[in-house]
Amino acid sequence: MTLKNCILRLFIFSLFLLLPTALLAAGKLPKTAQRALVKVTTYDASGNRLHEGIGFFIDESGAALAPFALFDKAARAEAVTVKGERLDVTRILGAGSLYDMVKFRVAVKKGKTVCLPLAQNAAATGTELALLRYLPGGKYDGSTAYIVKSDDFENYKYYGTSAPNDSTAFGCPLVNPETGEAVAIVQRNTLKDATGACAIDVRFANGLTIGSTASLQRDLRSILIPKALPEKREDALTYIYTMSVADSLQRAAALTDYIAAFPADAEGYVNLAAFEAQGKHWAQCDELFGKALALAAEAKDSTMKADAVHYNYSKLIYAAAIEQKDTTNGWTLARAAEEARAAYAVLPEPLYLVQEGNCRFAQKDYAAAHGLYLEACRDKTFASAATFFSAARALELSGGDSAQVIALLDSTVAHIPLPCSARDAQYYLERSQRLVRAGRFRDAVADYNVYEQVIGPRNLNDKFYYLREQAELQGRMYQQALDDIRSAISANPAEPYYALEELLILIRTAQFEEAYTQAAALLKRLPDDADCHKFYGIACIETGRRAEGMEHLQKARELGDATIDAIIENYK
Repeated sequence: MTLKNCILRLFIFSLFLLLPTALLAAGKLPKTAQRALVKVTTYDASGNRLHEGIGFFIDESGAALAPFALFDKAARAEAVTVKGERLDVTRILGAGSLYDMVKFRVAVKKGKTVCLPLAQNAAATGTELALLRYLPGGKYDGSTAYIVKSDDFENYKYYGTSAPNDSTAFGCPLVNPETGEAVAIVQRNTLKDATGACAIDVRFANGLTIGSTASLQRDLRSILIPKALPEKREDALTYIYTMSVADSLQRAAALTDYIAAFPADAEGYVNLAAFEAQGKHWAQCDELFGKALALAAEAKDSTMKADAVHYNYSKLIYAAAIEQKDTTNGWTLARAAEEARAAYAVLPEPLYLVQEGNCRFAQKDYAAAHGLYLEACRDKTFASAATFFSAARALELSGGDSAQVIALLDSTVAHIPLPCSARDAQYYLERSQRLVRAGRFRDAVADYNVYEQVIGPRNLNDKFYYLREQAELQGRMYQQALDDIRSAISANPAEPYYALEELLILIRTAQFEEAYTQAAALLKRLPDDADCHKFYGIACIETGRRAEGMEHLQKARELGDATIDAIIENYK
């Protein structure tokens, strides 16, 4: 990307065009400088060629610079030296589309690369520089260019030059012939009819690095070639944890690079094992965890201790055992529980009790799971709504006392952080259902009300309103029950059972005229429903239509209503 305000000062440019074209200090240019150039070719993920352009080495270990546009969307790249040697681009060291610059590293096959060190100072207007083009054989052709304009751009410079504004120059370095240092990189001048190219200060490369949040940066994400790790261990770990799990190629490279950079840190092996588990490479996972445990026990420099290694091992085995049916690899729930116990033996953290509890729960050993969850809950600094709910659910499934289950659910609700989130509101819904079974209908309604308040009425369906209506009906909260069953009907008018429930409430609350009208309409939908005939018969009798009512009560008897005899006897 180039700056649009790169305007050549015509009178200065004309002045420099009058100067000799031979490089005044050509004799002082290092003879090897031309050999620092490479031709860069990039490819997409399918192997199709994307772009071809010029780059150059900036240090002896194989670091180089090239235009960003060459690497955009590239999954692979190679650099060909002026001697014809092909070198794979192995890592991206930094990138910036604003400067149209990428820093990358190639796999050096032998020895050191010839490079152009970066200039430490800006070039003054009028400076004559060597324009190095990529030429097979590595001979300098004597091309030069002048700095005709120098503009401030962030902390460095953006230049107007006399270099030709065509593709033969773009990406080529402008070099100080006295020192052999790269001063700028030639870029396209986008001004209409411009004949002189622009150039970006090469010192911008100093700011092209891979930081802890590099995986979130758009320019770096647009390049699919693996990135180098940040130098600091904490930054490298952050970078790895923020990487996309879907990009397996880059993630694998980062994980192996981390182990190479920090071989004494167990965390690197644990992270790589988690990656290998995604591919079901169980043997490799076991080997990596073995190394991690050895390092965690011996290496003082490891960020992950033995208890954390066992815990992560347990989680991976647990997830695999839940997913797979074949456990011939030894990754079973029992083994996951053993690793969780091993973690707790090293360091008695309640988190490890919960992990073992999860394993026991999955084995359907609910009594053991309940005990582990309950033990974890005794740590007041650790206990949460989730741990208390796990204890309640395990106790319930083990056949424990329902009152104790509700007591644990009370603790669950008591540990919900405020304001209550939609996820935590589920605990109120869970407790309400147990309260209904315990006959505490009004308490259950109170929980339903909290759930509705947190979730919002617009996000609730007919089933919720029906469940609350049932609790309200049994708690003799008739008006609330009537309102809720009507909300259920409004949400799902196609369900006739809700209309029958509305009829029941109307009759229980002696609203017989309305019940009569509603039942008459419902009979057209449910002509063979015993309940509908029963409710209609009762409404008829209570509104003075005795003969018609008895006829429908008899119809309910014919349709098999087991309660109708007592009702008929009552109305004789």
